[in-house]
Amino acid sequence: MIMTNLRVIEYGDFVKRFGDEVMKKDRVCSVCLEAMEKRNEMRELCKCSHVFHRECIDGWVKEGRLTCPLCRSALYPDPMDFGRPDPRNSFLDCDVIY
Repeated sequence: MIMTNLRVIEYGDFVKRFGDEVMKKDRVCSVCLEAMEKRNEMRELCKCSHVFHRECIDGWVKEGRLTCPLCRSALYPDPMDFGRPDPRNSFLDCDVIY
Protein backbone atom coordinates (compact mmCIF):
# COMPACT_ATOMS: atom_id res chain seq x y z
CA MET A 1 0.00 0.00 0.00
CA ILE A 2 2.78 2.44 0.85
CA MET A 3 4.62 2.08 -2.44
CA THR A 4 1.46 2.51 -4.49
CA ASN A 5 0.52 5.70 -2.63
CA LEU A 6 3.88 7.48 -2.43
CA ARG A 7 4.15 9.66 -5.46
CA VAL A 8 6.98 9.30 -7.96
CA ILE A 9 8.60 12.50 -9.21
CA GLU A 10 11.70 13.48 -11.10
CA TYR A 11 14.34 15.02 -8.88
CA GLY A 12 14.50 18.00 -11.27
CA ASP A 13 10.82 18.75 -10.58
CA PHE A 14 11.47 18.56 -6.84
CA VAL A 15 14.33 21.04 -7.20
CA LYS A 16 12.13 23.41 -9.23
CA ARG A 17 9.49 23.35 -6.50
CA PHE A 18 11.85 23.92 -3.56
CA GLY A 19 14.57 25.95 -5.28
CA ASP A 20 18.21 25.43 -6.14
CA GLU A 21 19.20 25.45 -2.46
CA VAL A 22 17.98 21.83 -2.38
CA MET A 23 20.66 20.91 -4.91
CA LYS A 24 23.36 22.31 -2.63
CA LYS A 25 22.42 20.50 0.58
CA ASP A 26 20.18 17.50 -0.20
CA ARG A 27 21.90 15.95 -3.15
CA VAL A 28 22.59 12.49 -1.76
CA CYS A 29 20.08 9.69 -1.26
CA SER A 30 20.30 8.75 2.41
CA VAL A 31 19.59 5.08 1.67
CA CYS A 32 22.27 4.32 -0.96
CA LEU A 33 24.47 7.41 -0.40
CA GLU A 34 24.61 8.02 -4.17
CA ALA A 35 24.11 11.41 -5.80
CA MET A 36 20.62 12.41 -6.93
CA GLU A 37 20.50 13.63 -10.51
CA LYS A 38 17.76 15.81 -11.99
CA ARG A 39 16.51 12.98 -14.23
CA ASN A 40 16.29 10.35 -11.42
CA GLU A 41 12.91 8.98 -10.40
CA MET A 42 12.32 9.75 -6.75
CA ARG A 43 9.62 9.05 -4.21
CA GLU A 44 8.54 11.99 -2.08
CA LEU A 45 7.36 11.07 1.40
CA CYS A 46 3.94 12.31 2.51
CA LYS A 47 4.66 13.72 5.95
CA CYS A 48 8.20 15.10 5.74
CA SER A 49 8.69 15.68 1.98
CA HIS A 50 12.09 13.96 2.03
CA VAL A 51 12.98 12.32 -1.29
CA PHE A 52 14.89 9.15 -2.08
CA HIS A 53 15.66 7.17 -5.22
CA ARG A 54 12.55 5.19 -6.12
CA GLU A 55 14.31 1.83 -5.98
CA CYS A 56 16.02 2.69 -2.67
CA ILE A 57 12.88 3.59 -0.74
CA ASP A 58 11.00 0.68 -2.35
CA GLY A 59 13.68 -1.68 -1.02
CA TRP A 60 13.48 0.06 2.36
CA VAL A 61 9.73 -0.63 2.51
CA LYS A 62 10.11 -4.23 1.28
CA GLU A 63 12.43 -4.83 4.24
CA GLY A 64 9.55 -3.87 6.55
CA ARG A 65 10.76 -0.38 7.44
CA LEU A 66 7.84 2.01 7.73
CA THR A 67 9.57 5.26 8.72
CA CYS A 68 11.62 7.87 6.87
CA PRO A 69 15.32 6.95 6.79
CA LEU A 70 16.19 10.54 7.79
CA CYS A 71 13.66 11.80 10.33
CA ARG A 72 11.78 8.60 11.27
CA SER A 73 8.35 10.07 10.57
CA ALA A 74 5.79 7.58 9.26
CA LEU A 75 6.11 6.95 5.53
CA TYR A 76 2.38 7.28 5.12
CA PRO A 77 0.01 9.55 7.06
CA ASP A 78 -1.70 8.13 10.12
CA PRO A 79 -5.34 7.17 9.61
CA MET A 80 -7.69 9.81 10.93
CA ASP A 81 -9.22 9.16 14.30
CA PHE A 82 -12.91 9.77 13.71
CA GLY A 83 -13.68 9.32 17.39
CA ARG A 84 -12.04 12.59 18.41
CA PRO A 85 -12.82 16.10 17.20
CA ASP A 86 -10.23 17.67 14.92
CA PRO A 87 -8.47 20.41 16.94
CA ARG A 88 -8.16 22.51 13.78
CA ASN A 89 -11.93 23.01 13.80
CA SER A 90 -12.23 25.81 16.33
CA PHE A 91 -16.04 25.80 16.15
CA LEU A 92 -15.99 22.52 18.09
CA ASP A 93 -14.54 24.38 21.09
CA CYS A 94 -17.47 26.80 21.31
CA ASP A 95 -20.04 26.47 24.06
CA VAL A 96 -23.38 25.31 22.79
CA ILE A 97 -26.43 27.12 24.17
CA TYR A 98 -29.66 25.13 24.28
